[in-house]
Amino acid sequence: MYATIISKDNNWSIGGEDLLFNSERYNLLLAEKGLTDKRISEISGVGRSTISQLKKGDRTPRPKTLGKIARALGTNVENLINRRG
Repeated sequence: MYATIISKDNNWSIGGEDLLFNSERYNLLLAEKGLTDKRISEISGVGRSTISQLKKGDRTPRPKTLGKIARALGTNVENLINRRG
């Protein structure tokens, strides 16, 4: 079952619950898989500058981008987000 992610002003929510991108977990998954910024960009189709910003925690990905990254990492979106609150 999939939930609808609502994005407003770069903040997300599912069913009214706020969500945050977890850059630490993202970096851990990159390291575990041995993926470079260049390679995750190639696999996911997400630009290298976006990948770099995500890695630093300087950017929150759009829901579509988050899905691409999750697929490229062989994980699900839930493993890349934290629920605020």
